Order: sequence, then C-alpha cells, then structure tokens
Amino acid sequence: MSSKAVFNSTSRRLMSSAAANKLDWASPMWKASPELAAKANAFRSWVNSVDTLAAKYSADPAPVDFKSEKAAAIRAQDLISNLESFYKSTSLPAEKSEWDPADKAAKEALIAQAEQDQEETKALIAELEALAAERIANRTDRKTSVKDIYKLYPEIEKEVETEIDDRKWFKDTM
Repeated sequence: MSSKAVFNSTSRRLMSSAAANKLDWASPMWKASPELAAKANAFRSWVNSVDTLAAKYSADPAPVDFKSEKAAAIRAQDLISNLESFYKSTSLPAEKSEWDPADKAAKEALIAQAEQDQEETKALIAELEALAAERIANRTDRKTSVKDIYKLYPEIEKEVETEIDDRKWFKDTM
C-alpha cells in the first residue's frame, strides 16, 4: 500500500473521529499566517471531498440493468449479451488494504509524541496563566514602595542588600 493511501485512510479515520468534530476551524490560530491559512483551508477542502466520496461510495453499486439496454434501440445486441454473460460469470474479489506495520508504528509514535507535547503545552499554559494572574494582581504603580517590591520579590531584596554590604554600588550599570 502506498504512503499516500495510508495517509488518506489515516486522515479519514482521524477526521471522522469525535476529536475532529470538536475542531474549531474558525479559531484565530488557523489564520495566524497566510501560509498556515492556505494549508488549513486546503486540508479542510480535502477532508470535505473525502467525506463526500465516502458517502457516495459507502454502499454497493446497483446491479446493471441489461434488460433496459436490450429494450433500447441499440444495433449491437450481441455486444450487450456478451457483456451481460461476462458480468454474471465474473466476480471480483473485494479489495482489502493493509497498513504497513513499520509505517503504522512510526505514525503511532508520532501521535504519542504529539499527545505528550500537547500535555506539556497545557501544563505550561496553566503555569503561565497563574504567573500572569499573580503579576496582574501585584502590579506596581507610583504608590508602590520598595518594601512592597521586596515583599513580592525577596530575591531582589537579598541581592540589593548583598551589593550594599559588599559595596558594589555600580555592579549592574557598568
């Protein structure tokens, strides 16, 4: 099976899953850059075409109606009879596709890595949101005193006091 066929079947499976239904295509992240927007739109249209074709070919085709063709005014009736006998005598095996185990393992490893990265990113986002909330709650203004800053950032107080004790007045300026 070709890698394109594997990609197509994998993408179809992923996009038909419940996760795909939760995808917010209107999200600003898809419009971050013109290149990303173009790729996202191309992928969306490809997914829609796959869904359309899957719906179209999900059922078995209707049997050929040779009687109506024989009733039509076709001169080559023997050709229609030959086609009908060939159609009835032939049975094609169903096509079965298999995913190459090495390729499947590689894709599953990529998915596992992506899920791990996603969890790490969610943890980082939560940590940064907490830090941002803390910083917003402790904003400084004209009324903020040095003692208030020392209370918020004890490491700054320690560094300043050490510099005063060591008489390193201009350590950070030169």
